[in-house]
Amino acid sequence: MNATLRLDMAALVANWRLVAARGGTAECSAVVKADAYGIGQTQASLALSKAGCKTFFVAIPSEGEALRKLVPDAVIYVLNGLFPGASAFYAANKLRPVLGDVAEVREWMQGDFGPAALHFDTGMNRLGLSEADAAALAADTTFSPALVMSHFVSSERRDDAMNDQQIAALKKRAALYPSAKISMANSSGIFLPQKPHFDLTRPGYALYGGNPTPDAPNPMQTVVYLEAPIVQVRDVPVGARVGYNNVWS
Repeated sequence: MNATLRLDMAALVANWRLVAARGGTAECSAVVKADAYGIGQTQASLALSKAGCKTFFVAIPSEGEALRKLVPDAVIYVLNGLFPGASAFYAANKLRPVLGDVAEVREWMQGDFGPAALHFDTGMNRLGLSEADAAALAADTTFSPALVMSHFVSSERRDDAMNDQQIAALKKRAALYPSAKISMANSSGIFLPQKPHFDLTRPGYALYGGNPTPDAPNPMQTVVYLEAPIVQVRDVPVGARVGYNNVWS
């Protein structure tokens, strides 16, 4: 008998419903980047869509193109932003780039390509617009994002002061775009006591069974099971060596 990897789509849906309920009135999306964290974008996205998920996040445009064929009516955001010269591709597949750079915003504004999101860097120092860039863009009233968002640095640490600082920073920058929806909470962010759910939550890791509250028991159901037969059980004397080069004792 070979090893078997078993996937539980019912558990995936149950996890999405749990975090959706935890988010209160906020819409609950699903992050299905990297082939839905390795479990298969097709089956995961179809199961989540059937359960009621209407907004999805992918990492790159090719993931969005594949997802669009599965969920034709869903809202799909591309987290890695606008790839240079790819605006027409995004528009053709009804993909919304998460714009994190002034050059991306300017390129998107050159045509009628549809809605987009703005990503503000509030402390991660990875992707996203700086505070100065945000203010400069806000002065251009011709651009109105559908969504403004940021990403927590350490939301799995409930008592980290950085969480409050980032929430305050996003609120300040979101105020520049009063018509846009706001999104901040990733998997662990959904469980923070501050409840930074805003308009849209973005669970990823937790949907697939990861623990969003590492300081407490995991509230999520297991989605991935690896099952394999036991070939042999041995009794080894104390002090004996095991394996190549006597590595284990």
